[in-house]
Amino acid sequence: MRKQSKKLFIPPGGVELFTDLSGFGSSVNSGTDVFMMAICSYPAGYHVSYPAARRHLILICREGEFSYESDNRNGILRAGEILILPAGCFQKAESLTPCRSIFFLLHPSSGWGMPEFRHTIFPDTELMFHLAEKARELQHVSGEQHLKEPLGNLIFGLLKKELHYNKDTAVQFQILRSKLQLSPHSDWSVDEM
Repeated sequence: MRKQSKKLFIPPGGVELFTDLSGFGSSVNSGTDVFMMAICSYPAGYHVSYPAARRHLILICREGEFSYESDNRNGILRAGEILILPAGCFQKAESLTPCRSIFFLLHPSSGWGMPEFRHTIFPDTELMFHLAEKARELQHVSGEQHLKEPLGNLIFGLLKKELHYNKDTAVQFQILRSKLQLSPHSDWSVDEM
């Protein structure tokens, strides 16, 4: 029997902007728990499948729609929603329309624990995109380590809140989300956040 492997197709115009989070040390993440993060823009027709994924997948959709399959589950991920697929299961996603998203791949043996399958509304979509874009800007900037740690804490705190719901953390992010909604076009600095 032939061994199955990952299949990936990115149509022309598709972009994946990867960010190295290893420099964003924090109390939540040692810098090795997040294998990969990318801000993505895909035309319709992008698809990826893993027969038995080695890492947990977190996919946050900002615009457009993705269809997905995972073992015995399938559905449509829409703007403002999050999908969590645990390692070890079949994972497949395809963009049905032009999409903007962020994905994270987490090491299964890390401090994140074993997440369960989840497809739900994600109220922190705009906040996560804002944080991810700031991290992308800072990833290669030397001398900004004092900004990277709090930014890392915010990003990993949002992921932890979603993976293991914490009421105190949820209140903190609710306040930050409200401020972003009041001034959505503000180009906040990390210190202001």
